[in-house]
Amino acid sequence: RYVAAEAVATFIGYALEETRPLKWLEAGAVIGDRDRDLSRLGEKEAARIARKAHAAYFIDGTILRRPDSVTVVLRLHDSRGDSVVQTVGASGPPSAYLPQLGLRSIAGLLPTILQPGRTIDLRSLSDRSTTAVANFLQGEREYRRMQFPSAIKHYEMAIAEAHYDLGFMGVV
Repeated sequence: RYVAAEAVATFIGYALEETRPLKWLEAGAVIGDRDRDLSRLGEKEAARIARKAHAAYFIDGTILRRPDSVTVVLRLHDSRGDSVVQTVGASGPPSAYLPQLGLRSIAGLLPTILQPGRTIDLRSLSDRSTTAVANFLQGEREYRRMQFPSAIKHYEMAIAEAHYDLGFMGVV
């Protein structure tokens, strides 16, 4: 289950990576322990980590599985006030791709975080092949674990799948 949550967080991170003035910081990177199971991180400790990083907000979430659906729930917390500012969720069938649900959920939080009227175009991630995204995320996971040959293999599969989806043929 942690792998699914990690994939959702990674996808959200890439969606927000170039969204100035927002800056996505992974908790594991801030505390210097990328291998730590962050699912056991309490709200008080998460708020402390966010304040240490000079972040106004932090996000945590839950994946709820039911026989007929799956839902990704995200909670936006004010790091200074130790309060939940907003809760959003996105649901799909049990076979839904969780990172895509995470992307739909984060889109619901953006109006609260951003300046009024400002939007972020997330189509570049939401329009991607599920297989390409899955391989990219697995490549990121392997890269973080310093499993570079495996990471490269997954990146190459992601690129091949992305080109296949776009109808490209030939060598890149």
